[in-house]
Amino acid sequence: TNSNNRMKYIKKVGYQIKYGERLRHFPTPECATHLYWKNVSHRGLTIGSGYFLDSISFKNGDIIIDCGANVGDLKLYFDLLKINIEYIAFEPNPDICEFLAKNISPSKHHQIALWNESGEKSFFVSTHTADSSMIEHPFADRIINVEAKRLDQLESRKIRLFKVEAEGAEIEVLMGAERVLKNIDYISADLGPERGMNQKNTIPAVTNYLLSKNFELVEAIAPSQRRTFLFRNLALSIIE
Repeated sequence: TNSNNRMKYIKKVGYQIKYGERLRHFPTPECATHLYWKNVSHRGLTIGSGYFLDSISFKNGDIIIDCGANVGDLKLYFDLLKINIEYIAFEPNPDICEFLAKNISPSKHHQIALWNESGEKSFFVSTHTADSSMIEHPFADRIINVEAKRLDQLESRKIRLFKVEAEGAEIEVLMGAERVLKNIDYISADLGPERGMNQKNTIPAVTNYLLSKNFELVEAIAPSQRRTFLFRNLALSIIE
């Protein structure tokens, strides 16, 4: 809409949007029309405000963990603000990972599901609607096996932000980060109605769990909108 960004399809490569001198890669045209309907920059700023990134002071070198990274749009926010963070993405969907890798290069990505235990697990895939989850849900078009790991087995450093979008599996992801929670400044999580066949929200479970781990709730989007919540570690962070 009123943008110089244009989409094109290249056989065996996928869809691309050119913005400035850069390319954005994604698997389906629906992704572009849904996420980049205005332009790429607008998407980056929108997802940033949606996860309350504008309520946090970031600096170069901060570690950002993105659980459920999809095609890596969260990093767009930092790119637009020219903040040179250390961005680490987790996305178990193999259909998505090749596009994620291109979009966030040279940042790291892992084709791994964050979970509360390690091992091979069933993953319920819905690529076209971005509803893929470790928990069975009504939108899955197939089931695959993926590698799952606990975050606290992978990372022990100070983490400025842990963004969690797990399509209803947020509590399991956070339980798998239990031993590293003390090192996380902020957790921003989408807790909307996406859990299981009945599409329940995960607001009570996640909120009660994080309150018990010395976090407090500092921001929340109204129930009529995307249910995103920002928690801060009382032992570490002050909103600036």
